[in-house]
Amino acid sequence: MKMLAAGKMSVPTRAAVTLSLVIGLLFLVSGMAAYFDIKRQALDEALIRLDGQNRQVAELQEGRFTRLSAAHEHAKQLLLAELAEGPSPDDARNLDTLFPRDRRGGRRSSDLLFDGGRTPFGYVRGVGAYIGMEPDANQRALILRATRVAHAVGEGIRPDLKSLYTPDNSLIMFAPDREDKLGFYRKKAPGNLDFQQETFAKISTAALNPSRRTRCTPLVHILYDTSGRTWTTGCMTPVDWNGRHIGTWGTSLLLNDLLSADELNGFRATDTVLVSAEGMLIRHPRYTLQSEA
Repeated sequence: MKMLAAGKMSVPTRAAVTLSLVIGLLFLVSGMAAYFDIKRQALDEALIRLDGQNRQVAELQEGRFTRLSAAHEHAKQLLLAELAEGPSPDDARNLDTLFPRDRRGGRRSSDLLFDGGRTPFGYVRGVGAYIGMEPDANQRALILRATRVAHAVGEGIRPDLKSLYTPDNSLIMFAPDREDKLGFYRKKAPGNLDFQQETFAKISTAALNPSRRTRCTPLVHILYDTSGRTWTTGCMTPVDWNGRHIGTWGTSLLLNDLLSADELNGFRATDTVLVSAEGMLIRHPRYTLQSEA
């Protein structure tokens, strides 16, 4: 009787083992192919959903800034039409009533303009102002007409903020919903407040904005917060009169307001990041927080 040598198999046994290995390998390859196919399909579906979300968020933001730009243009045209009528003999008296002189220099808006009351141009509320220098006749007309326009346009597009900044460090703001009630500008601002070196003022100059179109700042510290903890972006539209830059309509958007919970309803808010066309980070759920850092 002959015995098989150790480690040697008969031809049928070897064939069976080989067939088993081949079948196992086919199952493994088939399983891996199915796994990677399912993974690819899941990734494709996730990218499609992400692309759709990106478009929705982008359209949401584009719509907001388009509305702001349109409101600025509307306010600009109204203001220019008002100024075309020229100064009024009542401007000096109305300015003293609505923007009394401040002991620290310049003028501040009266409480009536923010709290609400009747003015020479109808009921006004939610307006606060800082007038840096004593205005001449043309500047008085600009301040009073801008107040009327800021209130009229601002009421129509609440809660977006409307402000007119002038090159001589005066500003008129419509913000009835602000928690601070514009207290800094109405009550606390020093007489030497100068914002001409701020980004929002610079991007409105003819040198940096020759096209005179609406431009927005990157994230910057808001003017009234000296702690450096409040971040905002501002969209600015220059106003030119007879070839001279006389002011800028602006809207400030606090970092926390760029995307609200309601706007992100249905989205994964922790995954929503905004980057400007210039490549600047505007919003990130972990990095762009209202803090000094």
